[in-house]
Amino acid sequence: MLRVMPATVVNEEGVLLGRVDESALQQHAGSSVVEVMQEGPQTVRVDEELPSLAKRMDKGSLDAVFVTDPEGRLLGV
Repeated sequence: MLRVMPATVVNEEGVLLGRVDESALQQHAGSSVVEVMQEGPQTVRVDEELPSLAKRMDKGSLDAVFVTDPEGRLLGV
């Protein structure tokens, strides 16, 4: 089965607003992004220590995290 990574939702300035996950894509095919996105996803900063990040990801069963700058602009996944 094809695994779909979450889609990121950003505004014109690149600030992370939310995410749309695989289940939303499958269950709400006719909906708009704003209707199905999960607001305020977990983020990390570029200077977070890897052991701390690994613990957070393991505890939350996360396979990806959003990396943002202090202004909330998305830098990577």
